[in-house]
Amino acid sequence: MSHIAKTGNHAERIICSQASILSALGASSIVGAGKGKKTDIILTLVNGERKTFQIKNSDTFSKTTRGHSVDRRSWIDFVTPLRSRSLRAALHDVSQKQQRVKGSTWLCNLFPSTCSSRAESELIVRRSLLGEEEEFAPTDFMATRLNSSKTEIIEIATCPANVLVDHLVSTLYEHPRLVKSCIELGPNIYLQRKGGDKKDKRASDIQTKIKFDQSLSHLFTPVPLPSSVPESTSVPLEPVPV
Repeated sequence: MSHIAKTGNHAERIICSQASILSALGASSIVGAGKGKKTDIILTLVNGERKTFQIKNSDTFSKTTRGHSVDRRSWIDFVTPLRSRSLRAALHDVSQKQQRVKGSTWLCNLFPSTCSSRAESELIVRRSLLGEEEEFAPTDFMATRLNSSKTEIIEIATCPANVLVDHLVSTLYEHPRLVKSCIELGPNIYLQRKGGDKKDKRASDIQTKIKFDQSLSHLFTPVPLPSSVPESTSVPLEPVPV
């Protein structure tokens, strides 16, 4: 498991037990949604309303261009609803660590058959972020920041899922492009082979990843959160991965 995934899972566990978060969100209870769901936590407000959140933990102590994974599935499962032969072929090559290129090139230049369009990219975005289970489709995304000792969440910000999805869709490229070993659908979303060691049976799975950078930070609204040890920085909260 990657460091990003580990810190994300750790943040989810803390959220369910940290009283200040319960109070700040006006919730009566917060519980984990279980493994394999698009939703990480289920929050019940004091008025009885149910909200579902996908959590993305950030860390300003180190910076990288690596994205956060929002979806992972086998190549055959990933391409089943896709009609574009060029995108299916490119995804197959990426899953097999083939067709790596220097710099970047438009997918339709490598695979001249029926080229993928923004419509198929939008299908991937919505399926990757919202999933197929209506009960566990996230209503919101939450960016969290842990303190330096990784024992407490000191900052959170939230964004309605439909706002994030609509923004990503609005910035999709007309056609996907191949950049090294990734397929970029837009400036903030790309597809990549999961990877791993020889013991990992799912190393060839396709992951959908989002780059939570400054261009997305305006979509997230900070939630005032009292902290026993004030460690917030002057840097605006944005889900920049480890």
